[in-house]
Amino acid sequence: MPAHRYDHFLRTTPIPPHSAPFSARPHKPVGKSRRPPGDPSSPPKPYPRFIPPPPTNLNNLSLALDVVLPDEAKAAEDSGTLLFHSVGDTGGIHGDDVEKAISEVMDQQISDATSTKNPAPAFYYNLGDVVYFNGQSNLYNSQFYEPYQGYHAAIVAIAGNHDGDTSTRPGDPVDTEPSLFGFMRNFCDSASHHDSPYRSTMTQPYVYWTLEAPFATVVGRLLKR
Repeated sequence: MPAHRYDHFLRTTPIPPHSAPFSARPHKPVGKSRRPPGDPSSPPKPYPRFIPPPPTNLNNLSLALDVVLPDEAKAAEDSGTLLFHSVGDTGGIHGDDVEKAISEVMDQQISDATSTKNPAPAFYYNLGDVVYFNGQSNLYNSQFYEPYQGYHAAIVAIAGNHDGDTSTRPGDPVDTEPSLFGFMRNFCDSASHHDSPYRSTMTQPYVYWTLEAPFATVVGRLLKR
């Protein structure tokens, strides 16, 4: 029988005895570890994507509460109590119903405390992911300003990974802004101004910063999970 024209592709080469084995690639973990039941913190991703934050020429990334909210700082000192709201992952990718509902409850807590002359939450500290999925500045009205239009206290924040992620999902519009552009514009403004009719932009020193408040120092930094 004539040799098949593909036989030379299918021939095997015997491995000589006692030859050194081929070196395999170093073992790397595959997939994400499971979170233990009841543990609120997920294990870190083995290979997180890193996008450098915007440069800053500021050496002091601390801000005293009495500089931006003097009345609230004085009220905390006088009462001996500092209360504030804190929520994260607030971006409204499926509408703003949940954000509005939480905003209304938080504002009612302020109203109830004020009417009974008890210490009221002084501000709202957002823990990041203000706008999904890529923090675009044109989505701040629908995902931030509109849902919190009825919240009658200042809002400060640190940036989450989605606030600075420039890698869009398949089918989404390309993100043409630099990383954290929308967050810097709305929370780290050089001078406060009204992008929205409901509240002005904030003048935090940076995307990650330290808040010096009565009875507490809040260090805001991103823990990538």
